[in-house]
Amino acid sequence: MYVLAQFSERTSFDWLARLRAQLGKDELKHADYLHAGLLYAAETDLWRVVDAGVQQASIFIVDPHTYVMQLIPELLNSGAEYGVDFTWTDILQLAAEKMIAETPAYELTNSSVSMELVRLTSTRNPLGGLLAPNCLPLPADVLKRIGGRIRDALRFAARSYAVFEFAYRDEEFDAEDCSFVHPRRFDLGNRFDTVVRSTLSTRRIFDVEDSKSVQVIAETANTLAMYSPRPSFQTLYIQEEDSRKADGLQAADIAAGIARIVIDTHGLRGLANRFPKVRVNGVDLQQILR
Repeated sequence: MYVLAQFSERTSFDWLARLRAQLGKDELKHADYLHAGLLYAAETDLWRVVDAGVQQASIFIVDPHTYVMQLIPELLNSGAEYGVDFTWTDILQLAAEKMIAETPAYELTNSSVSMELVRLTSTRNPLGGLLAPNCLPLPADVLKRIGGRIRDALRFAARSYAVFEFAYRDEEFDAEDCSFVHPRRFDLGNRFDTVVRSTLSTRRIFDVEDSKSVQVIAETANTLAMYSPRPSFQTLYIQEEDSRKADGLQAADIAAGIARIVIDTHGLRGLANRFPKVRVNGVDLQQILR
């Protein structure tokens, strides 16, 4: 399971500065937060401010287990035999490809959506009829580009959901359905302009870890920019930075660490109680648990 936390640019990190000053450190990680909890738990004013600051994070989770559990019965029902027609390595490969195929970064540039982009923008964008959509390659090829491992797919998917956080229209789900794997499609009709504006105008910074996923996600943003009613060829501001220079990244590391602990101790329902904005495989957790 991959857990990513993200804070808005408008977030105040005064609580982080207070905590750094209290600990006498220039950079904070989740381990420092845990250490501070042991040292300063009695200082309720400081801890109340820190806790309120952490809860402003949006949490994005990509859970490979749900994809694997969906793929295994599909393969067996098709007549395939484990150990003969497929192995555990094959299952992980297929799960990684499915994760990629369902992300906004992929769906927004696949062939069917690209054709919809042409239809929606041809009358509003004078360049719409002249531009050919730049579709991403097959999920297997994307997986190779970003590293080839299932962890690379997890990180790519989490970052994609974070960057295009407004891309999917939330749907109603049964409360008993906790698979978090659903066929869903980008709702272009009424929200394309909103998604373009929010995506291209919002700075996205991730900790130094994997620049390849950033490159692929930026390609999607470039396609969106070309099809905007107000064409903009400005590249999406998405990059990796050293967390020592970015309060948002330090805060995100703390929030993601807390989220992992809450999941391990209280499950996803406990996580939804702790953080108001949580998405699991792109699905709004509040929609599931309400």
